[in-house]
Amino acid sequence: MVDRKHRVALILPRGHEYAARLVEGVVEVARERPEFDVVEVPYNESGAISAVDVLGASGALVWTHRGDRWVLDLRDRGVKVVSFNAEWVAERIPCVSFDLDAMLDTVVDHLAELQRKHAAYVGHLISQNPAKQAVRDAFLERARRRGWTVRAFEVPGIPSEEHYRLDNPAEETELAEFLRGLGRPACIHCDDDYVGVLVCRVAAYLGLSVPQDVAVLGLFDLAIARFSHPTLSSTPMPGQLVGAAAMGVLKSLLAGEALPDQKVLIQPPPVAARESTAGNVVRDDDIRHARQLIEELACQGLTVEQLLERLLMSQKTLNKRFVAVYDETPGQAIQRMKVERAKQWLTAADLSITRVAEMCGFSEPSNFDRFFRRATGCTPSEYRERSRRS
Repeated sequence: MVDRKHRVALILPRGHEYAARLVEGVVEVARERPEFDVVEVPYNESGAISAVDVLGASGALVWTHRGDRWVLDLRDRGVKVVSFNAEWVAERIPCVSFDLDAMLDTVVDHLAELQRKHAAYVGHLISQNPAKQAVRDAFLERARRRGWTVRAFEVPGIPSEEHYRLDNPAEETELAEFLRGLGRPACIHCDDDYVGVLVCRVAAYLGLSVPQDVAVLGLFDLAIARFSHPTLSSTPMPGQLVGAAAMGVLKSLLAGEALPDQKVLIQPPPVAARESTAGNVVRDDDIRHARQLIEELACQGLTVEQLLERLLMSQKTLNKRFVAVYDETPGQAIQRMKVERAKQWLTAADLSITRVAEMCGFSEPSNFDRFFRRATGCTPSEYRERSRRS
């Protein structure tokens, strides 16, 4: 039996899809590292500290806001703390997160392709959070440099926790007034996909067309973005990569190693362009469904035959319609998705190559090695080494 040396408290907000992604990345690394015993502590301002005390944690991974000063209490008590956002860097608490500057550059470049003259930033809880204010201001500054007129709006409440609001756009009077006052056509960047879907539904209630009158871009690429109507363009935030990388940083801290940098930044993926920005609009529901299945199931062994069974069409028809939209066959899309996921895990995670192979759907590492070499021209270990050197 393995002696577990380090208990790690994972302190995250309750019920957030991105938090679940962080958990997934942390757990994947913990499975490879028997010296870690990870215990979830759902975020609760009144109880998080006492919960950690009871657990006797030697390390903690946290996703909290600047006002939660108990994070500093944990550190001062000797708990090694790593944050999933940059709000604690000034307090010498290391951070592992996505590169927000790179994300905003990607966002603005995507919106610039729409050739709009008016831009807006819509978010929630901005006035309570200096980090959110900084992201808003950075977006607006980039938009001004493009020559766009800019405005900003703070949505009251937390739409992701108040799902009923999505079905009651007539009650969003403040947001409706803001949208009426926008110059058009406009592009809107939202700090969360639930906010983005809410904006789309209020716009439709007002008789505004998405994306012709207002193009809307969300953040996180949550499930609601893929299944709303219209489908919402979003910047993906695969928190699995952040969770895995944070475990690597925590492992170094617990080993007494000095970190070369307080911030470990992971490059965000490209925008997932959907109907709300008119990018990569897919009006064929069957083909859109096929694409969603590939994104979600490629690494779980999805085959073209299984796609055909779900879609009830011939391979010739599927190939023809899929290529017309995505310029590749479904089989090529499945293989490319596996390669992309493999690269992400090899680059950002402290996982063995055997484990990465399993996560990509290969029971035998040798088969994964041959697959990866055919696709990239190098072995997984060579790719990992090159990425770390660069």
